[in-house]
Amino acid sequence: MSPTTEDRLRAAFEAKAAVVTPAALDPGRQSPDADADQRDSSRWSARWVAPLLAAAAVIGVAIATAAIVNTPSAHHVTPAGPTNSVLPTKPTPSQSSRKPVPTVTKSRPPASAPKAVASCDLPVPVCGGRQSTYEPLWPFANYAAAKAWQVASESSGSQPWHLDAGQTALLFAQNYLGFTDITDVTSTTTDQDGVQIGVGYRNPNGQPHTAALLHLIRFGEFRDDSTAGWEVVGSDDTDFSLEQPAYGSQVSSPMTVGGHITGVDENIVVDVKDSSGSVLTRTAAGVAAGGQNSPWHASVSFHGSGVLTIVAFTGGHLTQHERFAIQGGHT
Repeated sequence: MSPTTEDRLRAAFEAKAAVVTPAALDPGRQSPDADADQRDSSRWSARWVAPLLAAAAVIGVAIATAAIVNTPSAHHVTPAGPTNSVLPTKPTPSQSSRKPVPTVTKSRPPASAPKAVASCDLPVPVCGGRQSTYEPLWPFANYAAAKAWQVASESSGSQPWHLDAGQTALLFAQNYLGFTDITDVTSTTTDQDGVQIGVGYRNPNGQPHTAALLHLIRFGEFRDDSTAGWEVVGSDDTDFSLEQPAYGSQVSSPMTVGGHITGVDENIVVDVKDSSGSVLTRTAAGVAAGGQNSPWHASVSFHGSGVLTIVAFTGGHLTQHERFAIQGGHT
C-alpha cells in the first residue's frame, strides 16, 4: 500500500525533530562563541521553519480527520426543529363562515289571543268554557267529530292511531296532503303548546331528512286529556317558511302567500285545501326561488269556505317533496 499524505508528513516531522539539540530548545542558554551563535541564528531559524510547518500540517490533518469521522452522514442529519415550542392553535372561523342560526316561524296564534286549552269549531269561539285559538286542520274537521271518535274509542278502541301523534302526523302528510314520498317520523318534541313531529324521508345514504316539523295538539276539552285524539294545527318552520297570510287569519280570494327560503334552484308550489283534503287551487307554475333566507311570494286564487290548509312545498333534487310548510286560515 502506498504511503498516505499523513504518513509522509509524519515521517518528515520525525526526521527533522531528530536533529534538534537540547541547547537549541533553550533560548536563554548562551553559546561559548556568541558570535558564532549570532552567525548561526539565521541558519537555526531556517532549520525550524520546515519542521514547524510540517507539525502544523500534521495537526491540521488530525483535526480534519477527527471532524470527518465525527460528522454524521447527510442521510442521518436531523433537521433543526422550530424555534418556537408553542403548538399552533386551531384558527377561529371568521364570523362570515359561521352558519346563521335559523329563525323559527311557529304556527302560533297572535300574542293577543287567549291561551289555548282546547280547539273547537270555527266560527264557534268557545269550547269547554275556554276560547279556541288554533285552526283544526286534520284529521277532525270540528270538535263534534273529535268528541264522537273519543267516545267510540273509549268503548271499542276504534282507530287507535288518533292517540299516536307520530302516526297522525305521518298520515297527514301521506293521506291528506298526498305526499307519499314522506315515509318517516324523524323527531318528536313535546312542550306546553303540544307536540312537534318531524316528518320526512331517507336520503341516498339512508339518513333521515326532516321535510317539515308539524305542530299537533290534543283535540279535546282539556289540553292534557290523554284520551283525546291528536289534531294537526300548523307547522314550525326554519329554512323554508310560510308566513303570509298570518296564522289563523281570515282570508279571501285572491290572497298573497309567501315566506322565506334558503336553498339553491328551488321551485315552490302552493296548494289550498279544505278540511276534506280537496284541492281548492294550485299555483299554475312553481315559484322560482333560492339564496340565503330569501323572500318568496305568490298570488293564489281559490274557491271554497271554512277552515283552509295552505301548503307550500319544494323539491326535485332527491324527492318531489323535500321540504314543505303549512298554514291554517279560514274564510
